[in-house]
Amino acid sequence: MIVVAGIVLLGAAGIFVVRQIVASGITKGPDAMFGDQHLKTSVALIELHKVRYGKYPGSLKELKFTGQWDQIALQSVRYYANADRTAYFIEVERGWMASRRWKSRKNSGGGQATQQV
Repeated sequence: MIVVAGIVLLGAAGIFVVRQIVASGITKGPDAMFGDQHLKTSVALIELHKVRYGKYPGSLKELKFTGQWDQIALQSVRYYANADRTAYFIEVERGWMASRRWKSRKNSGGGQATQQV
């Protein structure tokens, strides 16, 4: 019984320490770097799909030319294509550890804007 209580206490302390490290801002640099890379990787894969198939994918599951490392980036973003798949909106939900939000909007004219929020 004492062992179980010790394990629970140790687990709670570990969670508290990790949250404090993230809250301290020490992960901002890696979060921004990885978030930016996830965004760029996802946009490149989406644009490759458009070049090969003529339209943007309806969902990220439709992407065919991806590697194992690409899945990390694709799991970190949310993707929204318009109904006729001529434009899309993508946002990064997380970078390395903490939640960072990056947005990229691709319009049908080919313009792209990226901003951190």
